[in-house]
Amino acid sequence: MATAFIIPRSDNKRNIWLSKFAYKLAQYAEALEIDTQTLDYVNKAAKHFDYLLTLIRLTKEYQKEWTAYRNEVMFGKAGKIVSKLPSPIDLGPPPTTPDAPIQHRITKLIQIIKNHPNYTEYIGRDLEIIPS
Repeated sequence: MATAFIIPRSDNKRNIWLSKFAYKLAQYAEALEIDTQTLDYVNKAAKHFDYLLTLIRLTKEYQKEWTAYRNEVMFGKAGKIVSKLPSPIDLGPPPTTPDAPIQHRITKLIQIIKNHPNYTEYIGRDLEIIPS
């Protein structure tokens, strides 16, 4: 019952999809015989990818803050006090890095799910691994 599936192409959409997939997959783990190690991997992958995208976004914003600060220091108005340095980025410790590339492993997992005898179109739509 394999039906076409396309993982979202943009990082933001892929991040949303992966988070929902990780959350919903646990609901079907028993029926689809998905082991705890696989569930752990999917959860780690979702958390790590979200962390990476957040860090990339904040780094871009941080670069803009430093550029504005540099411009203020170099070209600011005479007599105006220069503002404080931009605050460093602090996301806390990163989540555990997944032990295999995410896209490849998730794609293989989706094929395993679709080929499982308990797989249904309803499950595929709920996991968003087939078009709705």
